[in-house]
Parts: sequence; structure tokens; C-alpha cells
Amino acid sequence: MMADNGIRVLLAIDGLGPGGAERQFHMLCAGLAGRVEVAAWSLHGGPYARMIEDLGIRLVIPGGGGGGGGTAGAVRSALSFAKDFSPSVIHSWGWISALLMHRASRRSGAAHVTGLVRMGTLPARKRLRLLIAARMGDLCTGNSAAGLEAWRIPREKARLVRNGFDERRAAGFQAGPGTHERFRCVMAGSMSAHKDFATLIDAAAMLSKVHPGRFEFDLLGNGPDRSRLEERARSAGCPGAVVFHGRKDDVMPFLRNADAGVLLSPKGEGMSNFLMECMAAGLPVVCSAGSGNSELVRDGVDGWLVPQRDVPALAGRLLALSSDPARCARAGASGRARILGEFSSRSMVETTLSIYNEAIARRAAHGC
Repeated sequence: MMADNGIRVLLAIDGLGPGGAERQFHMLCAGLAGRVEVAAWSLHGGPYARMIEDLGIRLVIPGGGGGGGGTAGAVRSALSFAKDFSPSVIHSWGWISALLMHRASRRSGAAHVTGLVRMGTLPARKRLRLLIAARMGDLCTGNSAAGLEAWRIPREKARLVRNGFDERRAAGFQAGPGTHERFRCVMAGSMSAHKDFATLIDAAAMLSKVHPGRFEFDLLGNGPDRSRLEERARSAGCPGAVVFHGRKDDVMPFLRNADAGVLLSPKGEGMSNFLMECMAAGLPVVCSAGSGNSELVRDGVDGWLVPQRDVPALAGRLLALSSDPARCARAGASGRARILGEFSSRSMVETTLSIYNEAIARRAAHGC
């Protein structure tokens, strides 16, 4: 469904720092630019701020590029910008921006779409405020069906918008998983309670003892648990097999010459950007079963789903893949075709535009 050229879209987010949601936010900005009138508001700045401005999109951050200005300043900024831009639809991406833009939509009469359901489970922290904020819009988007169900979004409001992937990022990749001297596995994410690097390290230790020198594990990310995880790798006797690289703005270069992508999530994923990147690079993936992972990865086709915190199951799957290059190649090719064919950035933008049109029509029908 094509958008009406008269639509004016105000995109709002809590911050523009590095992260998967912020990447998707920028991708949506790029897809909307030139098609509809679009502006952006963010409570805090970050690396994506400049990239959005480079698209020719007007971006407002309270207190300047670093954000700030306090609660009162943020409220004034959101209300003033919404009044000045006069949007027909507001799309908020965080719980703070949802609260602020709910007030702005009521004043301006704009339709409001909330889009903060980006996990496959409902976080324990900020639970109540997240649930309230998610329901404030005329419609609520989530990037996985599991997330929309876990957050208990009413069916009449829930809309699925799967993450998109910019196919240009996968250009030039020549998939050859399973053919290298050492079977190289890559996992990326925040080194915190949201990602289970510990199980991967334990599997690395198990494999290194039985098959020394056969595996390499590249861990990308930072967070409060990094020092503890580094000590775990040292204590397990596999520091040479497990390499900590820190956080990388773009993981795609690290996926060249890799053999498998791994993502372990004890609390459940929404639609993982990292899994999509691995699949687009032509790698087979091994990930925790359940939540959005099971919607993205077809078990035994594009990759394999393993039980949460099951070290033997993970180690066994990686060992089997390391012994079967042909199977790695088939799964990698299948995953790449799936991402580039079904999860394109264009598809994400088109779906979102159709939801904007629906939200505007619902608002008009209710006489708001």
C-alpha cells in the first residue's frame, strides 16, 4: 500500500546511540525520505544523529546534540516541535518518546503509532511503564509476533513489522562457511544479562579440550559483564580460542571468513539484527530456541535452534557443523536468500507506511 504524498511523519526516539533499534530507525528515515514529509525528534544524540541529518531530514534534540535540558525541557521541545511540524502521524520508538508524543498527538490530532516492542519477552525492569507506553498509540508495532504476544498488546492494536536489512551491506560476500582451517564462530551483543556469552564460552572450553586448535570464537561487544566473562574464559583454559574484540559499529567485516554465527539469549530476542547480518553474509546460524529467533531461523534449514543454557547441545551442534562444510554452505545460502528476499529494508518501509495510513484512517473514523 503506497503512502499518500500528503502524509507528514514525525519519528521520535529516546536516543540515537549505537544499537539495533537505532539502525532500524535510521533505515526507516532513509526509506521515507523523498516519499513523504518526514522529520525526527530524539531525546538524546548519538552517531545516528549526523546520519539522519545527512539524509536532509530535520532533526531536533533537546538541549543540542548531547540531549539534556531536563524533563521540562524535553516536554517543551516535543510539544513545540510537533506543533511546528504539524504531523499527520507520529511514530515513537521508546517509552519516554511514547509518553511525550502521546501528549503531542492529543494536542495536534495526529495519529500515534508506538514501536517499542522490540524484544521477544517483556523486560522485568520498567515493566509497568513499558506496558503503559506501548498501549498509548492508535496502533502498536513489534518486530516479532512473540514480542507482541509477550507484551500482551491487544489484537486490534498489534501490528507486525519485521526488521529490515539493507542488502548493500551484504554486497561482495562470498560465502564459504566450514572450509577454513579453524572453524570460526562469531557472536555479537551487549555483554549483559540480555545475552548468554557464558554458555558459548563453556562450549568453547568443552570443544577446545577435545579438539584443540580446531575452533575459534570471536566475541564482539562490551558491557558490565565483560570482565567476568574474560575471567571465565581464562579459568576454563581456553583464552586462545576465545577472543574479545570489544564493540564494533559494523559487524559485517568480522563475518568475512567466518563459519557460523551464534546468538544465545536467555531472556528472548525480538527480531535480531545480528542474526539477520549473519544470514545475509551466508553463514549458518546457531541460536537459542524460542521468541523471535524461531520466527527468523527455520531449524535445520537456515540454521539450528538449541535449548537455552544447554552447553552440550551447543557444542555438539558446532562440532557437527565443523565436520560438514556442505551442510554449512546449504544453510548459509538458504539464510542469505531468505534475508535478502523476505526481510529487505524496502519491505520494512512499505509495511510501516501501510500502518501509518491505517492509523490515520482509524483516527479519522473515531473523530479524534
